[in-house]
Amino acid sequence: MPDNNELNYSHRIYHNDPIKFKNLINKQVKVVAKDSSVHHGILYTVDPVSESIILIEPVNNGTYKANIIVGHSVESMDISTCDESIDTKLPDFFIKKNKILSDDELLIKKELIKNLLIENRFPVEENNNGILKIHGMLSIHPPYDFDDCFCTNPIIMTRIHKILTQVSS
Repeated sequence: MPDNNELNYSHRIYHNDPIKFKNLINKQVKVVAKDSSVHHGILYTVDPVSESIILIEPVNNGTYKANIIVGHSVESMDISTCDESIDTKLPDFFIKKNKILSDDELLIKKELIKNLLIENRFPVEENNNGILKIHGMLSIHPPYDFDDCFCTNPIIMTRIHKILTQVSS
């Protein structure tokens, strides 16, 4: 059983309550900093190790302002009184914006990638769905971008990504 000295010197991460942090996500919170400044906003995320916080403030017309508050300066964080005019449902800030390719453009891109893979001595097979496969280890799905590669071997994945950069540039 640990004595009191061990508890006093252990890192604060072992005393954090991750469930509390998780329950505060997407809620309106009030953060009081050690310099007595007060920050209001919707809690976007908390780093569980450093306890740094990202607060999102709706500005107007669907625009948002992000405030990053470093963990060592946070004195307290509590759910603030709910302002009904503020929508706490935040948009996905990291939406992938895909360029929609026509069937012809998709076919050209697929053939280009297929030829590059063959030139680099990868045995490429194509199934009925247009998915390119290499020895059943790697598959590249339409529209044949980085995020459309699936592989369990990181070395092969890195080599394929290098080849795909030739297509995208």
